[in-house]
Amino acid sequence: MGSSTTDYNYPVGKHSLHSDSRQAAESLAALLEKEKVYARSDYLASSSSCPVVTADDRLKIADWKYSVADSCQVSNANCALLRDPPEGDFSLCEAGTLTSFLVLSFPFAPKQYKRETVAIAMALLDRFLAHSPHAPTYLSDRKPFQLLSMATLYVAIKTTERVAIGSEFLAQMSRGAYTKNDIEKVEMELLKGLEWRVNPPTAMQFICHILSLVVRGAGLDDDALARVLDESAFQAENAVRDYGLSQERQSSVAMAAMFNAAEVLDTDLRRDYLFQLSEVLDANFAHPRELQRTRVRLRSFVSGDEEDRSAAVVSMEEECDARSSRSHRTCDSCRQEKVRCQEVVSNTGARGSFVGVDQFSDDSRLESLVDY
Repeated sequence: MGSSTTDYNYPVGKHSLHSDSRQAAESLAALLEKEKVYARSDYLASSSSCPVVTADDRLKIADWKYSVADSCQVSNANCALLRDPPEGDFSLCEAGTLTSFLVLSFPFAPKQYKRETVAIAMALLDRFLAHSPHAPTYLSDRKPFQLLSMATLYVAIKTTERVAIGSEFLAQMSRGAYTKNDIEKVEMELLKGLEWRVNPPTAMQFICHILSLVVRGAGLDDDALARVLDESAFQAENAVRDYGLSQERQSSVAMAAMFNAAEVLDTDLRRDYLFQLSEVLDANFAHPRELQRTRVRLRSFVSGDEEDRSAAVVSMEEECDARSSRSHRTCDSCRQEKVRCQEVVSNTGARGSFVGVDQFSDDSRLESLVDY
């Protein structure tokens, strides 16, 4: 690691990039179109009844799913937990009740399940609750909500993994709270409610396509590429856990994660990386102001700094409103602790590009444009 590479069609950690930039661009365009079909909405706010289920319940469900994915190993060591499950009521939504059964292993699985499978499962959950007329049933009581959540993981595993788990196993995992028939019944309701669209685009898919387009121009060597991809993946996985970010376009979450990941690069490399990243943006992405809001929320969620997130969003919006009257389209370049906006995306051509960069003769002013 650390040396320059000429072929990026290889796995970086658990992810693969395209070596053919044209193929990557075509795949990205197709994914942006696909994203329109899988749009989500704020189902907790739009529910006709007062939901019992909260955003915090959803976060705990996401954490449970990640733990199941991470525990799927080639090992018989924990099989005793299946034969003699821990005592107590099965509850994914009550603090302190998760750890006793999240360490379960799946002895028949060839390797850990992909964490991206959790992103797909949560997308299925969010879309079903946003569009199904049966959503109030699952939002008014945590027990059916948990059952639906298990069904979404069941479907996601069956559609994306090489080795699936059976409904009997999930019933056993629930310690008798749900039967095999319960799980299969909700699975069918889920599939019908989603109109069998169970392959949603994920932020990681966008990240891999976008990074395939920018990696050469940014001059990232193997070590820098691995650091950017690792940080982007970390941020994208955290975004799955946040209810607010779940309502955003996955392309926006991906861009937010990749802009935030620039912080792992040295100054010169970061500038080139951000330059290349900005050139990917076109009219098919969200407006830069929306992208910036997503980026600020994601960074604050990862850091746990909700107060600074709110302050940054307010300051950013005030500054952007003032600048937007003088620019057809703006790209917001901001730090959470020192918000800035800069007109850096042109309004000409199909692809955005930096405008006025050559006007920055002073290095510190140019750095203010790209310093995140």
